[in-house]
Amino acid sequence: RLAKEGFVGLGVDYLSRKGGTAKVNATGGIESISALAPQETVKENTQAAVAYLRTLKEVRGDQIGIMGFCWGGGQAFYNATQLSGLRAVVVFYGRAPNPLDLVQRIEAPVLAHYGELDPRISGQVPQVEAAMKKYNKPFEYKIYPKARHAFHSDESPTNYNPEAAKEAWGRTVEFLKQKLQS
Repeated sequence: RLAKEGFVGLGVDYLSRKGGTAKVNATGGIESISALAPQETVKENTQAAVAYLRTLKEVRGDQIGIMGFCWGGGQAFYNATQLSGLRAVVVFYGRAPNPLDLVQRIEAPVLAHYGELDPRISGQVPQVEAAMKKYNKPFEYKIYPKARHAFHSDESPTNYNPEAAKEAWGRTVEFLKQKLQS
């Protein structure tokens, strides 16, 4: 989807050190992704991915963004507190960094998408918004009406919300074009 919009995208398999997502799923699924992909390992892999992207001739090394969905959305948000030089961060229904004061380290504007019917995650939004404001960090978000967690996943018929997904993707593409292609 990103390539169709003119971006270079890299999907990091955070379970590669355990044989990869396909192998983990084939052996019974993910009971706890946090146990399989500890925070420090995820941070190292994300830093390596960004460093790799910066070596590609097709990539403007000063125009790097990070995006994630669900657990990956939380990781994108957290890793934005750990990486310097990012120009855009997109979070799809991901948890906020813990502790929340880590947001003071974020250098890039953040666009976040949340589902109204996902109170476990969307319930954090007022605190996230307050922390981002406290540290003068650009934070734009939307809570999509009647949308559940994973509303953008067309592989999840229970959660998929085509209207919310279309709007969120349109907003994401516009945001990335503004922040990464200007």
